Amino acid sequence: MKTNRKSVRISEPESVSGKGEVGTIVKSSYSMMGIHFPIIIEVTESQLTDEGAIWKGNITGSFPTEQTSRYVAKDNGTELTFDIDSVPPETLFTKILDKLVTDKMEENSTQHTLENIKAICESAQ
Repeated sequence: MKTNRKSVRISEPESVSGKGEVGTIVKSSYSMMGIHFPIIIEVTESQLTDEGAIWKGNITGSFPTEQTSRYVAKDNGTELTFDIDSVPPETLFTKILDKLVTDKMEENSTQHTLENIKAICESAQ
C-alpha cells in the first residue's frame, strides 16, 4: 500500500510527559492537506499479558480516536494487530468530509504508524 506522507500525518511531539507508561501525555499535531490540528495523546494501557503485550492510547483534539496495539509472539516473530476507532465530532469541517475521505485518512494514519513501529523494531536489532 502506498501512502502520501505529506497529506496526512502526526508531527514530531511538541512535548512528552512520561516515558510511555500509563498516564504518559504527548502533545503534537495532526497534519492534513497542509493544515495542522493540535492533538493530545494519552497512554491508557501498557502491559504485558500471558499472550503478549497491549498498548492503548486516546487521542483528543480535532479527530478523537482510540488506538489499540496488540503484540503476540508468532512464527519466530511478532504479530501486530492495530485498531483505530475514531469518530469525528460534528462540526462544519467534518460535515464537509465524506466517509471515503475519513476512511482514507485512517488508512494513511495506520500505515504511517505501522511504518514507525517497524523502523523502531528494526533499529533495536
